[in-house]
Amino acid sequence: MIPIAKLRNYATNPQYSARLALALFLIEIIVCVGIIWKVPYTEIDWIAYMQQAEQLLSGTTDYSQVEGQTGPLVYPGGHVKVFVYLFQITNRGQNVLLAQVIFAALYLVTQALVFVVYIQANAPPYVLPLLIMSKRIHSIYLLRLFNDCWMTFAAVFAVFFLQNQLWILGAIWMSFAISIKMSALLYIPGALFIFYQGTGNNFIMTVILILCLFGIQYVMALPFLGSYDDAMNYLSAAFNIHRQFLYKWTVNWRFISEATFSSRFFSASLLYAQIISLLTFGSYLWVRPSMYDGGLPDLLSEILVKTHPRLARRIISRVTPQFVLVTLASSMLLGTLFARSLHYQFYVWVFWCIPYLLSRAYIIPIPVKFLLWAAIEYAWNVYPSTSISSAAWATSVTIIIAATFYCELHFPSADTFDKGQYIDYYAVDAEIKRQHDIEEALKAKNKESEEVSNDENSGTEVTGSETTIKASNVLKKKKAAKKNKK
Repeated sequence: MIPIAKLRNYATNPQYSARLALALFLIEIIVCVGIIWKVPYTEIDWIAYMQQAEQLLSGTTDYSQVEGQTGPLVYPGGHVKVFVYLFQITNRGQNVLLAQVIFAALYLVTQALVFVVYIQANAPPYVLPLLIMSKRIHSIYLLRLFNDCWMTFAAVFAVFFLQNQLWILGAIWMSFAISIKMSALLYIPGALFIFYQGTGNNFIMTVILILCLFGIQYVMALPFLGSYDDAMNYLSAAFNIHRQFLYKWTVNWRFISEATFSSRFFSASLLYAQIISLLTFGSYLWVRPSMYDGGLPDLLSEILVKTHPRLARRIISRVTPQFVLVTLASSMLLGTLFARSLHYQFYVWVFWCIPYLLSRAYIIPIPVKFLLWAAIEYAWNVYPSTSISSAAWATSVTIIIAATFYCELHFPSADTFDKGQYIDYYAVDAEIKRQHDIEEALKAKNKESEEVSNDENSGTEVTGSETTIKASNVLKKKKAAKKNKK
């Protein structure tokens, strides 16, 4: 029988993650083939995507005129390019099986990338199986063919490049993700901190990276910017932040009333809560590579000040693969926690982020982490959503975010640059408790010693007094005897 300590080492030591990831990837290939072979395809948006692609290929450049059976085109130019290519490859969208195979390949490549970014960030082995266990994720990729899958692929590629400090490539791929679906903007708050500190607090380089973001957006949108009206129609459709969502499709807010869900007050409250959360994470966690005691205000006050080269190198070295992944994953998770509404296909935005954040939340016992993951998976597999499923999502994500915040304060990911270095947070926690117990035992022992010492001193004083009295009596007797002799 394998000792428990050895099993724990296998489960928590990242040096075993690569081998486990390879085994899981091979399992995924078999699972994908089985799903496509045995489970019927479900039509939701594929036909609409193909109808829109056909209209665009016919020469339509006015976004307001492009529609499918589920409604108008509401995605940016990157989405258009992807699905126009798919339209051509799949015989005008009629070869759905080929489309499923393409999406299966997309899923496997995305999973491989996720495994790589996890391994680069020293993820422990026990969280890796969670990445392949979601029924909903397999359904979204292989049976529903949503554009969210392509957005996630580009976003994970961006994370990979940013982990390896290839800042321009990271910015380009992040912009690709945004050009497929606006929801990738939720990564941007965290990405800006990475851009600035990853370049050694270089404001000019940060501006260049931001221009890369805008540049890709311009290239993707160029066919639809022929006139002022066309440009306005494109921007209002592809980046419509005032879009209204239907209560019947919400996954995350079913436990509130429809009237509250549709109110402007609720929408504004979510926006303010998200801004406050982002500022809190930014000020306390995302500035850690710069080592500012004053947090975000200090960073902003020195944003135009040239950083000394030696300090710049030190800051860059602290933008670790762990820091990149924690920052972008928490940025996305905060965005989805306060999103006005989440639909079932949106799960692919955050699913790949959750296991790693759970691994960083060392204060949560491993069994509880699995329960939190299961609660989230439950929330996304209940159809239609219920008050319980929505509450399970909101509660679980809130716990993960709070635990991530606490643990990043005490064990910041910006302090673990050496890829070979592994911090066993459970061992650290146990060591802290052990040291505390030792200190308490020493205090108790010292207190006991003091009490014993006090008792001995008081006993000595009593004995000394008695001896003095006896000696005095003896002297008196001797004096009396001398007088009698005289």
